Amino acid sequence: MRAWLSLALLMPGLALADFTGQVMKVQDGDTITVLARNKQIKVRLEWIDAPESKQSFGEQSQQSLSRVCAAKTATVHEACKDRYGRTLGWVTYDGWSSQIGPKSLRLWP
Repeated sequence: MRAWLSLALLMPGLALADFTGQVMKVQDGDTITVLARNKQIKVRLEWIDAPESKQSFGEQSQQSLSRVCAAKTATVHEACKDRYGRTLGWVTYDGWSSQIGPKSLRLWP
């Protein structure tokens, strides 16, 4: 039982498959599309809960994330797939990481 519990606690930190590609689109403050493996892969940023585009501050959130990572070559550290089939993970490029959190990103006031 302890072994299973230990394994379960370690699982969130394990990446399924890291991949690198160009950020092609920023849908909103927590979802981007990356061109990698000759296809566009929708990535939901782990640990960030940003407003949807049509919610209050949604447009500002999307613009803030665009300023940070649009058209950059980034590495996606895939954790899993979400219920919509998007890759769930975190993104890094040139020393920047999406794991620093939304307040550091100033995605919304």
